Amino acid sequence: MSDSNVAAAAGLEAAAPAEEPQAAAEPTLEEQLNAAKAQAAENFDGKMRALAEFQNYKRRMERELQQARQYAAGSALSRMIPVLDDLELALGSLTGKSDSSAWQAGVSLVQRKFRAAIEAEDIKLVGAEPGQQFDPAVHEAIVQEDSQEFAAGTIIAVVRHGYQLGERILRPAQVRVAK
Repeated sequence: MSDSNVAAAAGLEAAAPAEEPQAAAEPTLEEQLNAAKAQAAENFDGKMRALAEFQNYKRRMERELQQARQYAAGSALSRMIPVLDDLELALGSLTGKSDSSAWQAGVSLVQRKFRAAIEAEDIKLVGAEPGQQFDPAVHEAIVQEDSQEFAAGTIIAVVRHGYQLGERILRPAQVRVAK
């Protein structure tokens, strides 16, 4: 081969365009559809999670608002409970006196109205009866006494009624407990 032939052959090789990589193939319609379905499912799941989170937030806020209302009402009403106690003491001191029947009727009426107003606010008496088991969560033992009639750890007498608003104890029942 002559030098010109070698050069021409080399030139041909050099002049021949290098093979280009094949262009990226367009996704098929089925692949595009599957990708769109996956994206739609992801969007739907995100929307459902956001909706569930919002509903949980709403429930939590309603519950907290209800608790705040209950706490505010409980605070105000717990200051009035001693007034009810005094009315009950007044009624107790008037019974059996012949000249006090008009006063007793009047104080009794005020006491009933006051109790009805408190009960309308969903304040209930804490259960405390003689013979009932003492529960430190709802009872306050003010004295322990020896008792032949009651077993140890049971309530002998209720000194002051306890009150609760929902699950919240406004004032525990003050009781005498058997040793």
